[in-house]
Amino acid sequence: MFLTQLLTETRIPRQPFFPWKQPKMFSCVSLFVIYLMSPLHGLRVSGSDSHCSVKPVLTPSRLVLRYGDSAIVKCEVCGHQGTPKFEKSLGKVTGNNTTAVWIIEKMTEWDITSICYYEDEEGKLQTTILPVVVYQLPEHVSISFVEYNNALKSGKHTRLLCSVSDTAPAADLVVTFYRGSIPLDQQNSTRTTKEPESQSFTLIYNITKKDNGAPFWCQAKLELGHEGPQHLPVVRSGNINPIVHYKPELLVPANPDPIKITEGKSLHLNCSADGNPAPSYTWEKPIHRSNSSSSVLTVDFVSFEHMGQYVCTVSNSMGSVKVKFNVDVQGDHTPFIIAAAVFFVVLMIVGGLMLYHFCYKPNRMGTYSLWNVLNLHKQHTAVPAKD
Repeated sequence: MFLTQLLTETRIPRQPFFPWKQPKMFSCVSLFVIYLMSPLHGLRVSGSDSHCSVKPVLTPSRLVLRYGDSAIVKCEVCGHQGTPKFEKSLGKVTGNNTTAVWIIEKMTEWDITSICYYEDEEGKLQTTILPVVVYQLPEHVSISFVEYNNALKSGKHTRLLCSVSDTAPAADLVVTFYRGSIPLDQQNSTRTTKEPESQSFTLIYNITKKDNGAPFWCQAKLELGHEGPQHLPVVRSGNINPIVHYKPELLVPANPDPIKITEGKSLHLNCSADGNPAPSYTWEKPIHRSNSSSSVLTVDFVSFEHMGQYVCTVSNSMGSVKVKFNVDVQGDHTPFIIAAAVFFVVLMIVGGLMLYHFCYKPNRMGTYSLWNVLNLHKQHTAVPAKD
């Protein structure tokens, strides 16, 4: 009770409240004011649309068309900032206060640039440049080997030449070299000419025997970017099938094992090889009875005089290779073996007959007279038995 009365009598007078004089409260108020004013950011005082572009807007933003084709380009100015106009060297322009349309009935220029512009409220000229690409597909594409004189030599570097005629623009040309279905190299043009011109592309290639008769070709295409046609025709050259010369390469071992053969048998020595031009064959033999120009040397009946070394030389205009055969002729012991076998058989038969005649016959049958055998019809006198 006393405490309540004391507080009533000693009441402290109230002071006026000013938020901006309180540091923490002032910070909160400031942030709240900034938040309320944020939607007004970027508001143009002129009263035009806040999303309008100051520059003229072109549709399309980049024009890509074939020489001789037609096209339409639209230029727009947002709001009432000004009336758009086109600066151009051909075609006609139609439109209204906010839109201009450039109509090209037939493109007849290669190097052309168009500008859409207008004068804003402050008297400044606002412009947008329209890039224009005029293209033409290659008229012809061909491929050849540089310094190709009827044939190429294996293992040598040669140059493939792909020639592309009358195409534009030069900077967008891409050429690809092929061997069969395998791409060898892709090259981009380094020229910047906008008018049609012919170009040549070179590829250094190491020729091998596997390239003999293989098809080589190249193709040319224009890559005009996303704004241009995405499926332009690809112009392809014809095939070139080179003749490649290479030295003989053996199809058999170069160092065969020594050959042992029995006298009287047939002998076949093979030194076949692959080469271009077709290789020729010469043989060096222990006996010089006849010459052979075949890849296979045949001896029908081998004798001891055929023993020795045989050398086959395979050659053409690109080189040569040799194969050496060492032949060892051995005697045929078959007749001696047969004779020995026959002699042994005869000896066994004769021995068996003699054994039968002198040992087996007397012991089993006793002695008898052939005359008695023939006179069996006569009466015989019984012989009394001994006690």
